[in-house]
Formats: sequence, C-alpha cells, structure tokens
Amino acid sequence: MFIGERRETFYDVLSIKESTSYEEIRSQYKSLILNLHPDKLQASESGGADQSLGNKFLNVQRAWEVLSNAESRRRHDNELRASKDDLLVAEDVGLDDITVEDSGEVLQFSINVIVVIGFALIHKSLKKWVILS
Repeated sequence: MFIGERRETFYDVLSIKESTSYEEIRSQYKSLILNLHPDKLQASESGGADQSLGNKFLNVQRAWEVLSNAESRRRHDNELRASKDDLLVAEDVGLDDITVEDSGEVLQFSINVIVVIGFALIHKSLKKWVILS
C-alpha cells in the first residue's frame, strides 16, 4: 500500500491517539472545528492561507465522519493495520533479496515476495527490465 512512506491518518488530523475514546474524539473534533470554521476565521490577505485552513476544516470534518461511527472507525483501523504491515514487510526486504540477470543487452531485476491477505499467502515475482545501450 504505502511502501516507504507514511500517510496522515484521521487520528493525526484530530491530533489524537488510536486508543482515544468516542467522548474524547468528540471533544477534540468540537474544539478543532470551532477554531477552523470559515465563519470564525478572519479574512486574510493571502488566499492560499484561507484555502489551507479550509482544507484543514474539511479534513477535520471527514475525520469526524469516519471516527464517530463505530463501523467506519473499525474499517479505518483495519486499513491502518494493513498499511503498517506493508511497511514492516517493505523494511524487511534488502538488496540481498534482489536477483539480477544480465543477458548483455538487458538487465532483469527481480524480487520474490510473499503477501499475506487474511489467511491466504500469495507469492509474487516482481520484475523490471533495463535496456543497456
């Protein structure tokens, strides 16, 4: 999913931990939404700043929509766990795991990976060719 990078989660948007209770999420949401609401913000000279604050407002609203509902929060948490697992697997892959075949005209780089989805193991071979000039 997000190999080598970390995306911002809805928990990050609200500046809370994943173990935060519903009541604490609600309190943090209310605080942020009041501070970021477009009607409360003073007009600034820079349109970019207004747009950035507007985006933050929308992100906080979206985070609340997901985290305030038990089912959507559960799905979000499952996706987070899956993406963290992907990151751990990606960190375990090293240069020793890559094979190189040189035919003189083309270099072929390959790596064999095992992907775990639920209880299923999926074996994949990832290949890339480089044409030598």
